[in-house]
Amino acid sequence: MFDYDKLLVKSSTALARFNPKARKELVVRGLNALSKVRDADFYFFKGEEHRMQGELNEAISCYGKALQIDPEHEDSLFWMGYCCMLDAEEKERIGDNPELDNTISTRRAASAFQKLIDVRKKKDSIGWSSYATYYNLGLAQYHIRLYKKARENFKQAIELNPDDAWSYYMLGSSQVKIYLYHLALKNFETYLSLVDHELSEEQQYITSAQKQVEWLRRQLTDDYFFSVGLDFWNNGEYQEAVECYEKVIEMNPNYTSAYYNLALAHDKIGIYHLALKNFETYLNLDNYKTPKTSECVEYAKRRIEELKELLTYAYFYNIGIKFWKKGQYKEAIECYEHAIELDSSFAAAYYNLAITQDTLNLHNLALDNFEIYLRLENYELAEKQQFITYAKNRMKEKKRNV
Repeated sequence: MFDYDKLLVKSSTALARFNPKARKELVVRGLNALSKVRDADFYFFKGEEHRMQGELNEAISCYGKALQIDPEHEDSLFWMGYCCMLDAEEKERIGDNPELDNTISTRRAASAFQKLIDVRKKKDSIGWSSYATYYNLGLAQYHIRLYKKARENFKQAIELNPDDAWSYYMLGSSQVKIYLYHLALKNFETYLSLVDHELSEEQQYITSAQKQVEWLRRQLTDDYFFSVGLDFWNNGEYQEAVECYEKVIEMNPNYTSAYYNLALAHDKIGIYHLALKNFETYLNLDNYKTPKTSECVEYAKRRIEELKELLTYAYFYNIGIKFWKKGQYKEAIECYEHAIELDSSFAAAYYNLAITQDTLNLHNLALDNFEIYLRLENYELAEKQQFITYAKNRMKEKKRNV
């Protein structure tokens, strides 16, 4: 059971309206000003008065009236969700028909937070302060066992506020529920690096996270990554499948089936030279755990011949650009070098190779390839002038530093 009063995140935007030392005065002033015009703000302030006095049902009722008048009243949506979560915890604590009321209250909370996010997206006003809404939505969804949805909202909360330790804790908790142990491990470790270990109220969660880390590390076997890779594949998440199968092979280079599945995943995302390489490795390895099937062997042989036809200089050049954009510079260099092997007059490949080598501080190699690029480039093409100028300037800088 979670202590929602500690786990819930308050809205900094809404709280800015209430100085803790003057909240009551502000509410009273707001109520007086709105007493003759009972609009959404009137009922919102009335709800705040009840909330501050711990009267959750009355507060929820007032927020509901505000939302009947204005269904997009942002403050009412947030605090409606917040109070519904507190109400769920209170009913669970006292055992007041928890299975029914707790689920109803938590679903109402999830609905309010989701509506608030939808309103802000429509207004294009998702900002830093929205992390609390995403976090609380994730918390509500976690409590009603919508773990995959909860995971996505905790991710959004982290994107908006990367320093919030609790978002990592709850993201890790969600990932454990759907058996993504390697991702959960990473997030529990991040939580432990961010949380204040001196706070007494955090100690039970710190201890829990530490135990999770120890347990999760024991689960990360080659068979685990193979199984999760298969799940990612079945869900169409091919890049994630690639990462899992690569981990299998890193842990166990003899895991034959991992090469076959990795080849399929590479093939699916268009990295054909690695698909070919892994199909070949699969065929050359002895059986491990699961015998090779004749269907898989025949498919690998046929696909290898088909892939060879796709490995042109243009393919390697374009894949090199993809690797570059993902920051995989060594892989990009290999691709540009393959492109040059297939077409030694391909000027753009030399330029991109030089840029990539420069990024990795391989300046002498970069200088050589800039020189080759300038010999091969067509100086009459207007669209090439910026690249020619950059290459010349970079060479001058390097030569001055030699």
